Amino acid sequence: MKSKNSHEAKLSEAFKEGFKQENFFQSVKREFKELQDFYLDEDRKARLVDMNMAKRSFWTFVWLLKLMFLKLNPLRRLILLIGLLLSISSTFTGAEGSSGSFGINSHILGPLILLFVLMLELKDKLLARDELEAGRRVQIALMPDRMPQVQGWDIWLYTRPANDVGGDLVDFYCIDEETCGVALGDVSGKGLEAALFMAKLQATIRAFLTEFSTLSKLAEKINSIFHRDSLPNKFASIIFTEFQKNSNSVKLLNAGHMPPLIIRGKNIEELDSHAPAFGLMSEASFETREVLINEQDFLILYSDGVTETMNEDGVFFGDDRLREILLKHHDANAQNMGESIIREIAQFKKEAPFFDDISLAVLQRKQHHGHGD
Repeated sequence: MKSKNSHEAKLSEAFKEGFKQENFFQSVKREFKELQDFYLDEDRKARLVDMNMAKRSFWTFVWLLKLMFLKLNPLRRLILLIGLLLSISSTFTGAEGSSGSFGINSHILGPLILLFVLMLELKDKLLARDELEAGRRVQIALMPDRMPQVQGWDIWLYTRPANDVGGDLVDFYCIDEETCGVALGDVSGKGLEAALFMAKLQATIRAFLTEFSTLSKLAEKINSIFHRDSLPNKFASIIFTEFQKNSNSVKLLNAGHMPPLIIRGKNIEELDSHAPAFGLMSEASFETREVLINEQDFLILYSDGVTETMNEDGVFFGDDRLREILLKHHDANAQNMGESIIREIAQFKKEAPFFDDISLAVLQRKQHHGHGD
């Protein structure tokens, strides 16, 4: 009896949970917009803009219904059609005229068939979610510590996929007892496909990391392998950094990625690059540059998901907002700087969904404290 009451309580709480949303109607509106974004192409969206409200509502319903049918497999499509026809016929004939040889009224049978199709689709979704969750656990296992410990350096790493799994790469590695590095990359696309290529790219980098004396030669090898093994038009932008304990010098290689930023007090330097992303061509040359990161200076690596985060009005977070945050927190440590950026992005985005993966690496040269450093 206790178990039954417990299940009833859980079911009751499950229904109440949906009404506990702070902005219930706004959440429903957002869900409907995401539904339209998923099913409707740009041409249909443009045609809807020119329609009046009644016509727009009608065609939105028709197109969503049609495209939903096309997404189903043939058997479920047929079952759903039967359920819809029975539900519609029972509406016009009424309960008394809808009974027949089925032994059950069609006004009951129709919704039951619709519920059956819904359960089948939900089953598929839950299975896919479990598989993605397993993939997410693998990605987390491949991630380095959020705050790697390197003498003379303060490091903070972060990545957040737009979906359950993502195509951004954030990795920390040690080449020898004195030399370490951080890599931050972005595989084109998102979701499972990008995540699989990201995992392969990370494994390839780790496999060849200690076999080359320079970052340039390492990049040439990784690019060749990625081009050979990836799909057409698939590419990956990436930044490699290499630095030693208690040293101000950082070797940096940028292969088609967002320009890293150096924060020196209230000044920001942008480090541009002209090297191509991995996978665009089978053979490419890459240049390594050396920069000095003085005490309390920051080196910021980030993916385009940071500046291209959109709010509910479709406005990008942008470079200017990022730079304002960097200057505002120029006297913080690496963790506070990184968390401030992520917090400002969340406040800017509000209820809008993430459209791209977000990755960030904050490296700061620690202030020297004598022999204790």
